[in-house]
Amino acid sequence: MADPATVARRVFSDAALAGLARLDSEAWHTRFYELWTLGEAYIKARGLGLTIDLRKFTFRVDEKTGVRVEFEDVIEDDEPAWQFWLWRPGDGYQGALALPSLAHVTDHTRIAGIQSE
Repeated sequence: MADPATVARRVFSDAALAGLARLDSEAWHTRFYELWTLGEAYIKARGLGLTIDLRKFTFRVDEKTGVRVEFEDVIEDDEPAWQFWLWRPGDGYQGALALPSLAHVTDHTRIAGIQSE
């Protein structure tokens, strides 16, 4: 990946950049990868990929309240329609998941699970 600071300036919203600017170096890198994976999870969940302008939505990550998203009008989506999770499967790895909230699941949305042995 290119320099994370360069990538952030190119793809994150002004609000996300302002939030990053308030962090020390270690926290900055942690948050960068959280925001990156959340954005990637969202655009993949929408099925629209990079046709969605990444600068037009902002994730707010809080230890107490979790993850929430804020969309600019051009995104044409509803913030409460989504649930987001972050996890670290191991050192040096960051994961994120975006799913429609259960209150917004339609007949066309299927959420499947499997029990492992």
